Amino acid sequence: MVSRRYDAQKTKQELAMIAKELFIKKGYIATSIGDICLESGVSKGSLYYHFKSKETLFLYIIEKNAQDLTSKWQQKSNQYTDVIEKVYGFTEFYVEDFRNPLLKASEEFSAKELGKEEVIEQVLEMKKRTFQIFQEIIQEGIQQGEFVAADVTLLARTYRALLEGLSLSYYEMSIEEMKDLYRSAVTFFLEGISKKK
Repeated sequence: MVSRRYDAQKTKQELAMIAKELFIKKGYIATSIGDICLESGVSKGSLYYHFKSKETLFLYIIEKNAQDLTSKWQQKSNQYTDVIEKVYGFTEFYVEDFRNPLLKASEEFSAKELGKEEVIEQVLEMKKRTFQIFQEIIQEGIQQGEFVAADVTLLARTYRALLEGLSLSYYEMSIEEMKDLYRSAVTFFLEGISKKK
């Protein structure tokens, strides 16, 4: 029984990997369930056993991607001894994700599927993971006496809004230009919450 569950999980992960490559190559809209079945060599019935729709499959892929990003940040965050440098480090890490090859397919997915309530719920759940990183960094800064004692959630929301708002620059700037822009914006944010003014 354990072996059968392992095989099913392995098949699910292999399907997701194959689908991810197709989404990267062709985009979300142009990739069909038939394409994924053809590339993976499984029947539609088998694919639908693991994922009830293309939308569910894509959500699974971006959830795994979000988990991987969180794990990478947790490893990277240990290299910073100073919370200010951690803020700059996370900001650069955030900008680097604009190189993610899934970005184009994710934009197509958002435009097509984000109006559905169950999709919104799952996407918001994924965003909570990133928001938790914002909160942890701000909390650490307050505890170390580097940031003013203020509402952690409010400051984390401000930090998140700053990063997400600047993301529109992706369409008009290179990644290196974006890093400079984000670093400047975060400097202003830090000046506002720093105790050492």
